[in-house]
Amino acid sequence: MTSYLDTASSEPLHPAARAVLEQALTSGYADPRRLHGPARNARIILDNAREATADALGVRPDEVTFTPSGTHAVHLGV
Repeated sequence: MTSYLDTASSEPLHPAARAVLEQALTSGYADPRRLHGPARNARIILDNAREATADALGVRPDEVTFTPSGTHAVHLGV
């Protein structure tokens, strides 16, 4: 796989990452805070992603926060 060392914020997705993203976009499109079926499915996907990320980082899932952008993440930290 080619690496692009001059990209600040993006580069082509790894094929495995693309497959997972496409699955999440297909079945996890709803607002995970709602109660209907698609929303509950989105909540499961989100919770699984949080648990996997926490496991990879060696932290508790409640210590992982996903934000819509780097700017939003910085504002949370300030």
